[in-house]
Amino acid sequence: MAGMGSPLCEYVKQWSVREAVSTGGEGGKPVRGKRDPNRRVIDVHCSTHGGPKGFTNLVATKRDDLIELDPHATGGCVIILDEKAASELFDALGEWLG
Repeated sequence: MAGMGSPLCEYVKQWSVREAVSTGGEGGKPVRGKRDPNRRVIDVHCSTHGGPKGFTNLVATKRDDLIELDPHATGGCVIILDEKAASELFDALGEWLG
């Protein structure tokens, strides 16, 4: 896994939380109501912060050949999956969910 000073970490630090908003309007401005095909917002539950089921947003974004998971949609702590890690997670979820 990449350490805090790794090139991958430095690359990820350049990403803006808002960057995932669908663009395509004039001058690359966000388009209201247009869905970004590389971004999903998933309602989940945070066992640390509590709240009702579905209260927390998990933002999953495809960025080039990496997958970014952003709990709470704040950019405060993001989880970056390369292709191997994403495939392992996909396989595990498929096994667990049938």
